[in-house]
Amino acid sequence: MSKSKLSLTTISLALMAPLVAQAACQANITSVPDPVVEPPIDWSNQGGVSDIVRPAQARATAQSVSTASGYSEGSPETPAIPLSVTPSADPGCMSDTFGAHLAAQGLRQTRQQLARAQQRMAQLRALRAPEASAQGLQVYATGGDQSRREGGDASQNTQALRVGRTDVNVGTDYRINDQWAAGAAIGLGNTRMRWDGSTSRIDSQSGNLTGYVNWSPTAASYVALAISVENAHDDLHAEDGYEYPTTSVHSGLSLSAGYDLPMGTWTLSPYARVDEVASRVGSFGGPATRTKGSSGSVSAGTQVQTTIPTSWGLIAPHARIEFTQITGWHIQGNSAATYVSGQGLLPAPSPLAIDRQFGQIGAGTSLILQQGITVFADYDTGFAQRDVSTWRMTLGVRYEL
Repeated sequence: MSKSKLSLTTISLALMAPLVAQAACQANITSVPDPVVEPPIDWSNQGGVSDIVRPAQARATAQSVSTASGYSEGSPETPAIPLSVTPSADPGCMSDTFGAHLAAQGLRQTRQQLARAQQRMAQLRALRAPEASAQGLQVYATGGDQSRREGGDASQNTQALRVGRTDVNVGTDYRINDQWAAGAAIGLGNTRMRWDGSTSRIDSQSGNLTGYVNWSPTAASYVALAISVENAHDDLHAEDGYEYPTTSVHSGLSLSAGYDLPMGTWTLSPYARVDEVASRVGSFGGPATRTKGSSGSVSAGTQVQTTIPTSWGLIAPHARIEFTQITGWHIQGNSAATYVSGQGLLPAPSPLAIDRQFGQIGAGTSLILQQGITVFADYDTGFAQRDVSTWRMTLGVRYEL
């Protein structure tokens, strides 16, 4: 009898072990302060997809068991609530904590990569002028550094997530005739994610491929298409002293159309753009902890540019302004509920507290030398987005073969 009882006890403990571990993980993830009273929210105009996790529901879920499988960003009124709980060493907890953050940054980075490809085609169109001599094949190389800061509002007791990225790209494009131009580029990137108040960090090394084509049915109008794919190796350095590696894939498609209006020596180019991006983050533990994300956006803006002849070539300065509306923002995975409620382990702002509308302004110049060499620089920064600041600097050189 005693032997039978011992066997039953052993079997019971073996069966309960994963449940205990999962409960410990959920206890960490769902440790929250006192509930916050939410103002009434009209969800009818926030867009909708399946598995929408709303703030009150996310808090109720987080306080019991975090079981929601996805969310869409909606109301910008939910405050971020930083916690200082050390994650469990269980790999599943790592995905619960960090998966959605990686997916969200992947979506944003892919959207920016597509926007830069569209700007590249704007340069090609500007060089259609006979004096620019931009027919045929060109090769180029660029280097960029960018920074993004989310949160850090002392009045709301939030701490910041800081994302930095350095990348290099080489590419080639070919102006077939006055109507068609196409090109492709490959690049390497190094992304760093840091959280105030936490020693956890993520370092990512990635490679990307971008292709683009521009069609100008008339001398003034154009339609441009860009596609980008990036594969990244992500290393999570957690507070428990361990490293948790995973991989992620980010991809996107961008379609834009616009019109170039000549105004003497200046050209005004209003445009509209539609972007669709997707992100897939691998598991830090079992396959059930993978994270997927997708996002759509529409943008409208205008660019103004001119060419200034000199004794040694041309100076081509430009400036632009752009407004973007996020039309959809979806993340699915174990970390979705804690991410959307702003009550996860990391001191980062809730995505619901980040505006879905924002703007970008940029300026730059190209120095077109007589030897067929062009040196160019571009700087842009974001505006009109609460609790978020961004900037990027790009330098490059282009050579006509």
